Amino acid sequence: MTLKSLKLSYLLIGLIFVSASNAFSQPAVNSGSPACAWPHNVAYAHGLLPNNVSFATMNASVSQLYVNWYAAFVTSAGAGGHLRVQRPSNNNDTVSEGIGYGLLIAVMMADKTLFDGLYSYAKLYIPDTAGHYLMNWQINSAGGVIGNNSATDADEDIAMALLMADKQWGSGGAINYKAEFTSYVTAIWNYEDNTGLIEPGDAYTTPLFTSYMTPAWYRCWVSQDSGHAWANCTTWVYNTFFPNVLSAWPNGMAPNCINNGAPYSTAVAIPGGTEPALNMGYDASRYPMRIGLDYLWNGLNPAQITAFANTVIAGVSANGYQNYIQEYWTVNTGTPSGSPCSHLQIGPALVAAMTTTNQSFINNTYTELWNRVNGSACPGLSYFQDTVALMCALISTGNFPNIVCGGGTACVATTPVPTATPRPCFMLSDFEDGTTRD
Repeated sequence: MTLKSLKLSYLLIGLIFVSASNAFSQPAVNSGSPACAWPHNVAYAHGLLPNNVSFATMNASVSQLYVNWYAAFVTSAGAGGHLRVQRPSNNNDTVSEGIGYGLLIAVMMADKTLFDGLYSYAKLYIPDTAGHYLMNWQINSAGGVIGNNSATDADEDIAMALLMADKQWGSGGAINYKAEFTSYVTAIWNYEDNTGLIEPGDAYTTPLFTSYMTPAWYRCWVSQDSGHAWANCTTWVYNTFFPNVLSAWPNGMAPNCINNGAPYSTAVAIPGGTEPALNMGYDASRYPMRIGLDYLWNGLNPAQITAFANTVIAGVSANGYQNYIQEYWTVNTGTPSGSPCSHLQIGPALVAAMTTTNQSFINNTYTELWNRVNGSACPGLSYFQDTVALMCALISTGNFPNIVCGGGTACVATTPVPTATPRPCFMLSDFEDGTTRD
């Protein structure tokens, strides 16, 4: 065993030991005897991983980011005896999107303590104000609902995380994950899906949000939820939504929201909100992550995915990392705005690039992600960008395997692909830029 492997092992042991003494305030990696223990380090069936660092270095980086993320954003305060993901920049509120991210992160880190704490909190707000088996999207720090009804992106992530949890820990414990998944996914189908078209929530039918499309989830649900035609959603994403958006917005990104139907080239403001019409902001930054992960897992629609990934690579190449990390308020011209400290777009750009054969760009972008996450010029963690960064860090290090629908070897670590000498790398809640919706 190498020195780095020993350090990682001690870190994992330390996480578990600390969590045993204070289970509701510390990570509990590999708790609950998971079927797919962390780290996973799988080579996805399609696409490439970074190969300029070792898995040991990757795992150490992800583990440290998880510890930091947990300390900054996971709290039992105001959680009714459970756990929640808070947004310090928004008066320590909680949004359903953050619960969805937290559940996905917890299931990949095999942290049953965190998963059960977060979902038990979510259950306090299910059903939502409309009476549907979905979570109200915004809760204040004292536990009061301040954002009624649901947000589809959060609901999709929550449902997928429940399905993954059933794979990890089974459904015979305090939470019947599979039964919860069935109830949740049925409500998504009934109230947030329109014969394949993904709507923004159970109280709105327009506009469409580019980063609400999760085709990797829909493909898995085809076999896990046979009562609903989830294949229609994937067909709509790739036959209608995706090609039209790619044609209308060719610079590698798209606005947060667009018209519910043609013309896809017209961006729209949110109902009752202040979202700029052409804002490629926090919400849309997740779009390449959603699309890229589908290809890494499933390898389908390669021509479309490659075309899209190349627009992302071209966008970075044209603007440089320094500008690409900022928000693009004018999508067609690529005029940057926002803080150069932000690393929000880098992780999703990395996931998209992994669907190509451009190994050099993948390696450079992986390095840039960690330079940004650990950069001394931008100290402290920010809820949205660092949560998305953690998600992308898990994906880009082979630590986000398709454990439910990936076949019988999905939990088995593969022969490491990275061979470089180890070196240190160091809703709707989606209107994280300050706008709100009710």
